[in-house]
Amino acid sequence: MADAADALILIVEDSATQALKLQHVLESEGFRTVCAYSAEEALEEPEPFAPQPDDRRLPPARHPG
Repeated sequence: MADAADALILIVEDSATQALKLQHVLESEGFRTVCAYSAEEALEEPEPFAPQPDDRRLPPARHPG
């Protein structure tokens, strides 16, 4: 598995505040990040975000309400 410095994480979050908070946490741990603020925008991101065999995906968080 690649270490944090090799990982590039695409953050998809419609709240800019939440995206920036997550970006800060991940970058403070050594990850590189890119933010997209909608699913449509995320799908428009070019390489290196094409699916790879060893990719890990997290499901969207479910909020009560």
